[in-house]
Amino acid sequence: VSILLLVVSTAMISCSKGTAGPAGPAGPAGPDSVEHTAWVQLTMPFLELDPSSGDSIFAQTITAASITQKVLDSGLVLSYIQNPDGTIEEVSDFSYFLDVEYAVGTINLTSFGINLKAQGNYNFRYIILPGSAFITSSLKGYTKEQLKTMSYANIVKLLGSSDKPSSN
Repeated sequence: VSILLLVVSTAMISCSKGTAGPAGPAGPAGPDSVEHTAWVQLTMPFLELDPSSGDSIFAQTITAASITQKVLDSGLVLSYIQNPDGTIEEVSDFSYFLDVEYAVGTINLTSFGINLKAQGNYNFRYIILPGSAFITSSLKGYTKEQLKTMSYANIVKLLGSSDKPSSN
């Protein structure tokens, strides 16, 4: 028994920790991370004629896997349109003809009477703000209503991010 104790003691004393290796690559965004998507070109194909108004209806569904029920319940999705001239506007500026509906995994865009594709190249981008971002980040102290009315430039600045997509 004493020989075994001596061997174990010697092994424990002679072992030392090596130097730390280089840092690994950054991992994917976590479920509580703010996500900026890439710009998606709007194609808005013709869907049908509205029987009551006679207006053409154009629609597009964008896959948005990061929009979860949790995001819909406690977070916020901000959406922007980039005009053919490069200016960026909040989707609410188009609300007189464009309906945007957020659902788990998708964003449904419906245009009533205006064919965006025929008007030029319009792009769409969304930013997902999980509910936890309102407690622990630069968004602390802002209401969802305040964030919805901020310009794209102010949101990007507030988040301390670049205009580059973070994922998707």
